[in-house]
Amino acid sequence: MLIALSDVTERRDGVMKFSRNGQSLLVRPPPRKDCSDVQVLMQIRQFLEKSDGPPAGDLKEGAHLLVVPDHREARVFKTGLHGSDPQN
Repeated sequence: MLIALSDVTERRDGVMKFSRNGQSLLVRPPPRKDCSDVQVLMQIRQFLEKSDGPPAGDLKEGAHLLVVPDHREARVFKTGLHGSDPQN
């Protein structure tokens, strides 16, 4: 999900650098598929709070996101709502 919400680069030493709205976060990928280190999860949470919202111009006022997680990744989709009635 961080990849969808920020700019990401991978350094030569394997550390991932996430940048968003002038804030940066360095994260070493976990040895397993899931991230269960509480300290890393708190750093991610603080990074998202400090970067305060989506990058300027990326999402419009009232935009909706759909997050679809699976066992390897989470995909984030921008959705367009055109009314409350389903289209046939």
